[in-house]
Amino acid sequence: MRPEKGAPTASQGKYLQAICRLSRGGQRAVFQRDVVRWLNCSKPSVSRAAALLRQRGWLERDRRDLALTPEGLEWALRLCRTRRQLETLGVPETAAAPAAAVLLAAEGAERQEQDG
Repeated sequence: MRPEKGAPTASQGKYLQAICRLSRGGQRAVFQRDVVRWLNCSKPSVSRAAALLRQRGWLERDRRDLALTPEGLEWALRLCRTRRQLETLGVPETAAAPAAAVLLAAEGAERQEQDG
């Protein structure tokens, strides 16, 4: 299933949530190396993800800093809320984050079908 136009994929959601947490809810910019450490992934992976998030309008990036745009912060907060709800229902943390992105994408697809 393709996500709704504007909805992040599970992978994009992982980065949005990490940047949101590290930035204390969008209050400050984050160094790319902080995201690398937080997600335990490679610097090239974060660079590629940051480029995609920037193309979608969810991230502002200068040489080293990453900052969520208002739309990126909105998605990140929605993903975090959905993830927490899933965890409350007993879904393990490792499964809840990607599941949150899938649920939001499905919700958007359903809305598009109803509108279309």
